[in-house]
Amino acid sequence: MLTAQRETAANDAELIPALDKLSRSLRERIGESLVSIRADAPLERVSTGSLDALRKYTQAMTLEDAGKSEQAEQLLKEATEIDSGFAMGWRKLSVLLANGSAPYTEVMDASTRAYQHRERLTELERQATIAWYFDIVDPDRDKVLSAYRSMLAIDPDNAIALNNISQALFDRHQYADAESAAVRCMELGHYGTCPFHAMRNQLAQGKREAADSTVARWGRGSPHDPNMMRARFALATSRGDYQAGERFLRVLQSTGPSNAFWQEQNANDAAALAGAQGRLAEAETQYRASAAAAEARGAPTDFLAEHAFLSEMEMRQRNRPERAIEVLTSALAKHPLASMSPVDRPYVLLASAFAIAGRPEEGERLMSEYSRLMPASLQKGDVERLTALGDIASARGRYAEAISDFEKQREYDGRPNYNVFQIASAFAKLGQADSARAYYEHYLGNAGPYRILGDVFYLAATYQRLGEIYEAQGDRKKAIDSYLKLTISGRMPIPSSNRSCRMRTRASPA
Repeated sequence: MLTAQRETAANDAELIPALDKLSRSLRERIGESLVSIRADAPLERVSTGSLDALRKYTQAMTLEDAGKSEQAEQLLKEATEIDSGFAMGWRKLSVLLANGSAPYTEVMDASTRAYQHRERLTELERQATIAWYFDIVDPDRDKVLSAYRSMLAIDPDNAIALNNISQALFDRHQYADAESAAVRCMELGHYGTCPFHAMRNQLAQGKREAADSTVARWGRGSPHDPNMMRARFALATSRGDYQAGERFLRVLQSTGPSNAFWQEQNANDAAALAGAQGRLAEAETQYRASAAAAEARGAPTDFLAEHAFLSEMEMRQRNRPERAIEVLTSALAKHPLASMSPVDRPYVLLASAFAIAGRPEEGERLMSEYSRLMPASLQKGDVERLTALGDIASARGRYAEAISDFEKQREYDGRPNYNVFQIASAFAKLGQADSARAYYEHYLGNAGPYRILGDVFYLAATYQRLGEIYEAQGDRKKAIDSYLKLTISGRMPIPSSNRSCRMRTRASPA
């Protein structure tokens, strides 16, 4: 039996919908059931010269929404092998590599390949590619935001633009507008990372019930997404419910992905949770497990990062500077910075760690090398360097300079608690107790989605120092309350100092 069907596409943008409609008509004519036909997801509307590449891209998007980013990444690699000029395939591959903490050289390469083929794209796709390039390769916050706004002017319901403009607005502290974009993305049926952006903007505004509702909705829409399960852990621990946090983490460990990336992520969370409750030996074991998982997947940058966290715990919780330095030097002996591309070297994190451990001269040496070897465009967009400079200034006793560096960094980072503890500690060193008190109280009153990653270093010290300030100011009731909270769950008083640690969270663009 022969059959023929025809569909007409008025322009390039209508070609894929026409192909979808034609395919369904033909399959129906040859007897395939309507149920199976309707179950197939329509092809994504992105530009490529290969139908096979487009199918793989579409399958990758479905896998990403289900939380299967590793499989999605593999399909995108196959799609770009089929069509080497598949700009949107390269762009999405760069995004997934970034979210999976791949070497930055790989993230930049994929983004650059997308940008090089941008002229093949529709205007909507071109703006998405431009935005990502100026986010990753040549950072320019204004160009990023302008490109996403151009996308929304063309298509107000575009999920890529809604998701990413939410992140851009978050870093500008425009939390209500950022929340609105992310919620709209969810309303259109897109999960992926939109719920994460909605949740963190709701928390930044103190809208905890809304954040709970967002995560519950996320669970209904994508029940097996490991990012959703991690969000449940984050929400519980942000309110101090560590028992619930441990339950959610166990579920994630037993039912989530078993690859090395998630082993690293889960161990890092477990380390923070144990450390925040004073279980330091367990925290050390977990940090080392996280480092081992990073090493297993060929991620020396993360291996060094986990040792930087362990070093800072040695300072903040155990006050053992010699041991802290030993942790750093042994890790660097195993994975020297010279063995990595300059853009993959965690100069900033290591400079902070050395300064915090009482070796600011080594922090300064690392930042000098960073200035020489890191591309100028990346330095321009790397506001994290201000945190390292602030930590070095604090270690040198230049507390006013440190406060200035920390505050400048906060202007470009939407996390409400970022560097707050460091600023409070610097004010305390300057003898400005009222300012120190205000910042310590701010830390306790603002719970970002992954505050537990900072609580392991800051929470006990915050309670202790607030107790000391309240006591000195004659507020006996608040002093007692702070000291009691300090001793909950095995926390013990620790020597006062200006030690601090950078938190690490992974951004989740689309």
